[in-house]
Amino acid sequence: CYIGSDGYIQPDEPIVVKVVEHMNRAGDWDSNWKKADLPAYLRYYQDNFSSYNCLALVASDVVSSLPLVHRPWGEDDDLTLYRACSAALSVLAIVLTWRIGGRLGGGRVGILAAALVALAPLLVQDAHYARPEAFLTALTLVLVILSWPQPGTVGYPKLATAGICCGLMIACKVSMVLVVWIPLVGLCSGLGGGGLSQGVRRMAAFGFFAILGFLLGVPHFILTPGVFFDGFATLSAQYTHLHPPHSHMEGGAVWDITALYFSRTLGVPVFLCFLLGVLDLCRRRSWALAAVLLGPQVISAAVFMHYSVFFERNLSHVVPLFLIIASLGAVTLMESFSRWCRNRLAAVTFSLGVLAMLLATPAGVTARLDAIEFSGRRQRKISSYTKDLLARYPGIELIRGNAMTADYLSELGSRTASGGGPLLLVLTEYGDEWSARTRPMLNQRFDVEVVRRFPSTFEGLPICTLRTYLSNDEEFILVRARK
Repeated sequence: CYIGSDGYIQPDEPIVVKVVEHMNRAGDWDSNWKKADLPAYLRYYQDNFSSYNCLALVASDVVSSLPLVHRPWGEDDDLTLYRACSAALSVLAIVLTWRIGGRLGGGRVGILAAALVALAPLLVQDAHYARPEAFLTALTLVLVILSWPQPGTVGYPKLATAGICCGLMIACKVSMVLVVWIPLVGLCSGLGGGGLSQGVRRMAAFGFFAILGFLLGVPHFILTPGVFFDGFATLSAQYTHLHPPHSHMEGGAVWDITALYFSRTLGVPVFLCFLLGVLDLCRRRSWALAAVLLGPQVISAAVFMHYSVFFERNLSHVVPLFLIIASLGAVTLMESFSRWCRNRLAAVTFSLGVLAMLLATPAGVTARLDAIEFSGRRQRKISSYTKDLLARYPGIELIRGNAMTADYLSELGSRTASGGGPLLLVLTEYGDEWSARTRPMLNQRFDVEVVRRFPSTFEGLPICTLRTYLSNDEEFILVRARK
C-alpha cells in the first residue's frame, strides 16, 4: 500500500482527520461533523462513521504517545496512521476470507478466495483510504464466522460478540442494517436444541448487546440523538436525487452501472464461477449457510442498485462473500474436470487456465491502480508536462475547467471577448454522461486545438471513484477565439 500523505487524494479523508482532531481538542467522544473544522460542504449535523472515528481516536492516542515517536505529531501523521489502519484491516479481511473459504470448501477454496480479495480493485482502494470501508468489511466477515450455522444452541459469548459487532457497524453506517441480521440465522437454526423460551432469551440478549455496541460506537447518541437522525436523513436524500457524475443524467436506477463496473474490474469468469458456487450451495441443501453467505449480497446489491447514485464502496463489505462463493465454484469446476478427464497433465493445464482467467482482470486493474495512480506516477507526469507547456507559451493564461458542467464555457467566453492571445484550457472529464453532453459545445463555440490528451488509466470503466477520485481524462487545449 501507498499510505503516505502524498501521491493521491480522497476527498472524504478530511472527515476522520478533522473529527478526531476536534474530539481530542474537546476532550470528549462527540463525533458530530458540525463541530469539526471541515470544509463547508461537509460541515453539517452528522454522526456518520462515528464508531470508525472513535477507533481512529484510540489509534491516534496510542500511537502518538509511543516512546518511539519523538517529533510533534501532525495532521499528515494522522492521515498516514488512519490509512495504515485501513491497510491492516484489509489484511485481516484477507485472513478472515481464507478462513471462511476453507471452512466452506477446503484449503484450495480458502487460498483462491484470499487471493481474489487481495487483488480486487475495490478492496485495494479501501486499503489505501482513511475511510471506514475496510473496517466494515472486516466486521462483516467476523459476523459471518460468528453466525456460521452449526448444530446446537449459540453460546452467550458468541452472541455478545456478534451483537456488539452489529451495533458498531450500524453506528458507522446505517446502511449496515442490511447485513446485521446475519446472526439471527444461527439463532433460528439453533432453536430446536434449547426450546423456544431459550431461543427468545438468546435473541433478547443479542438485541441488548447490539444496542450496547451501537452506544459504544455513538457515545453522544443519548445526549444528542437528533444529530444522528439528521445525518441519516441527509444521506438518504443524497441517494434519492441525482449526484453528478455518479448518476444517470435523466435519473433512474444504477443497476447497469453497477453490473458494468464489477464485470470490468473483477471479470466475467468470476461471475460465471459465482453462479457455479451458488449451484453447489443449492446442491448441498444447506439453506442456513446459503442465507448467511448469499443473503447479505443479494439484499445489499438490490437496495443500492435501486438508488439513483452509484458509489461502488457501498458494496465493499459483501465483495469478499461474493469472491468466496466464486472460488467455491471455480474449485468445484476444476475438481469435476479432474475426475472426468483422469489425465493429470490435462487436469493441471485446465486448472491453471481457470486460475489465469479468474485472476487476470482484477490483477490487471489493480496493477495499474497501484503502479500508476497510488504511486503518484501519472500525476507527476501531468504536472511535469504542464510546467513544460507553460514554459513553451510564456505568459499564457491557464484556465482549468470541468466538462461535467458548462461553467467553464462562460468563463472562456468572457476572457476571449476582449481579444488577446490564446488561452490554455486544462479540461477534466470523467467519461460520464454530463461530460459527453457538454464537451462538444467547446468545439462548437470556440476555435480550439487539442495539444495533448492524458486518458484515464481506467478508460473503458463506467463512472466510478477510480475515475473521479484517481484518474480523470485530462485535455490540454489551446483556445484561440470565439467562433
